[in-house]
Amino acid sequence: GSSNQNKISKNYKNLSKVKFLNTAIKLHSQGNIDLASKYYKYCIDNDIHDQRVFCNLGKILRDSGKLKEAEIILRKLISIDPSSVVGFNNLSGILRELGKLKDAEAFLRKSLEIDPNNFNSLYNLGCLLIDQKKYKDAVLIFEKSIDLNLSNSNAYLNLGIAKRNIGDFKESLIIIKKAIDIKPNNALGFL
Repeated sequence: GSSNQNKISKNYKNLSKVKFLNTAIKLHSQGNIDLASKYYKYCIDNDIHDQRVFCNLGKILRDSGKLKEAEIILRKLISIDPSSVVGFNNLSGILRELGKLKDAEAFLRKSLEIDPNNFNSLYNLGCLLIDQKKYKDAVLIFEKSIDLNLSNSNAYLNLGIAKRNIGDFKESLIIIKKAIDIKPNNALGFL
């Protein structure tokens, strides 16, 4: 607890902000999640506003089931950097897990206003639209995502699911076969 915080405080005096940030990221990559979390929180408390700090801490919190805390961290990121596509995308994932689908959709659409050709935002929006049973909209979104990344088997698989749900069974099978051709093991559970 406080001994780690004191250790961080002492170390911080000897580190530049960049080195401190890099230490946090290194600890995280080495699997030292507890100490990395403390370093990330210290970064935030000391105005090191690098989106990696917020996204990495958000992921740690998400992975440990602390979705509300992750939501707060990611909302802080987008308040500091309202052009952070990654921040909007990650926040939407948290909101999706919390069952706040309309809010999640709004944040994904905001990320697409910033970067209309962001594959991850498009893909995640397509999945969210399927969750909301908006299959026709999902088809359009997955088609656009596939135009940006022809080798993502998940995009094809989800496009096939959306097509199936609007009654386009023949096209659905063709698309799902394409997903299997790209990554054979990916679609086995679906068949």
